[in-house]
Amino acid sequence: MIEFKNLPENVDEEFLKEQLILCGKICFTQFNQHVYALNGNVGGEPNCYYESQDFIIANPVLGSKTVKIRHEDGSSKVDGLEGILVGLTSIDKQVESLHGGLYDLIYQTAGLLADNVVSLNCAQINSRVQVAFVADDEALANTGEKVLKDMYNGKPYKILTQDILNKLTVSPIAASGTNTTIMSLIEAQANIWQNFYNQLGLSYNGNLKRERINTAESELMTGSLNLNLQTIIENLKADIEKVNELFGTSIEVDINPDAMPPEVEEIAADEDKVDGIEDRADDKIEDATPDSENP
Repeated sequence: MIEFKNLPENVDEEFLKEQLILCGKICFTQFNQHVYALNGNVGGEPNCYYESQDFIIANPVLGSKTVKIRHEDGSSKVDGLEGILVGLTSIDKQVESLHGGLYDLIYQTAGLLADNVVSLNCAQINSRVQVAFVADDEALANTGEKVLKDMYNGKPYKILTQDILNKLTVSPIAASGTNTTIMSLIEAQANIWQNFYNQLGLSYNGNLKRERINTAESELMTGSLNLNLQTIIENLKADIEKVNELFGTSIEVDINPDAMPPEVEEIAADEDKVDGIEDRADDKIEDATPDSENP
């Protein structure tokens, strides 16, 4: 979903994305005059806004380091800082936890999917039992079982005495709503996946409704996607801009076009069209405005 360009040679892009997704934050700093993106945790004394001023790194190869990431007066200037904390969201940069970003969403979704699969498996097994036979004694039970086996193996008939027929009782035990339960669990599986992808900002049509989605439902899902994507990318761009300012790099971050939902592409295209129309309108107004010096 996220694409980085022009990363320094010592920054591993896959590690960078992994830390942002599972931890929610990562720190850009220097070791031996090289720029790295390393994991760790915030700490140290708080500034005037109760935000931790330091980021503590304990790397097995590069060593340990306490990086100054915020000023005591809470100013946003990068001068005097030793590193820049990049967060997936603004909240991730404040929380003193090794888990952040999308970790809770992934953990929650995995639990829901596992429970739903177990429930679906149990419902399928229980649906196999249709009827129960009640016998008064073991001999009668053995006779009834033999009859069932012969029928299961394809024998077209079985001769029984009237006494046996009178003593064997057939009781239907299959739940009337078994098929409904299985279908509901299948729909729940699709809904869990749809919620997961929508929370990530990715388009996923897991709708199993028997009627078509109306316009209001479609616009609601599209709005949710745009909000998530916009929030994540705006936070990352703001932090990466500070990284470039502090270390003189030219890193770029944007949405991966291969993972961009079609709805967002259409909105972006519409915005470009509107900007183009406004620019052309401004040019026409300027051309039509008479020059005060040359009336």
